[in-house]
Amino acid sequence: MGIFDLYSKRQKRLRGEVVDVYVYDTLPVTLRVQFSHMIKELLGDTNHYRQYEQPKRVYNEVVKILKKEYGQQALIPGLNKYYHDGAFEELHDFLLLEKDIERCLDAVELCYSVGDGLARKHSYMGRNGADAHVTECLQELNERFKEAGCGYELIDGKIIRIDSQLLHSEVVKPAIAFLNGEEFAGPQDEFLGGV
Repeated sequence: MGIFDLYSKRQKRLRGEVVDVYVYDTLPVTLRVQFSHMIKELLGDTNHYRQYEQPKRVYNEVVKILKKEYGQQALIPGLNKYYHDGAFEELHDFLLLEKDIERCLDAVELCYSVGDGLARKHSYMGRNGADAHVTECLQELNERFKEAGCGYELIDGKIIRIDSQLLHSEVVKPAIAFLNGEEFAGPQDEFLGGV
């Protein structure tokens, strides 16, 4: 659990290949896979789903809610797949395959809202330090959004758009670029001192 500062990530930062402008219309495959892993850490993985009653009920309820709200018999219509592990597999396939970004975020928000309430209890899966574990899971989600350059954040159980980076990319960065000329060295120092 948590985010590791891998060599490749450090090298990208050194080369200036970090995302500094948020996007809202795509969810990278890597982030979707990370969602799946993180939800397994929060709500339980396959073994927890099979072993404990509460994770099974939570996965079943999350999938049931999503199908009902979407008015669908299956989360991924047209995918004629037998799910050996039922709602667990169906949800994780949905996270990876759903084309509608907002629906994918629906599933993430719902999982984290439910997990924030239930998984904090030791009785959920017999996890010691369950409360701290869930707090770390919530923090990791927001860090992963930033790392992927997706302009979303989970706050108080709701995913919201972060639009402040737009101001940075549309106003601050062009102003800095404009002030890079030698004739603007004084104003540039003053401007950067206030940023």
